[in-house]
Amino acid sequence: MTKIRWNYNFKTNEIEYLSFEEFLKHLLPLVEEPIEAMEEFDGDLLMSDFQKLKQALYKIQNAIRDLEKKC
Repeated sequence: MTKIRWNYNFKTNEIEYLSFEEFLKHLLPLVEEPIEAMEEFDGDLLMSDFQKLKQALYKIQNAIRDLEKKC
């Protein structure tokens, strides 16, 4: 089973890996909460919600890069 990098701890130099299913479960709130807030506020995006979306983007990009390296 392929594990996907989720988090890197600079202090301990440890990398947290997740299964694909766990990755999606962790990713969902980073995308779902900002989108729900945008719906509630007629398209306005709070900075904290923008940061969550950017974090989700970086995690997806890193996962794709890691998967491409394995192929």
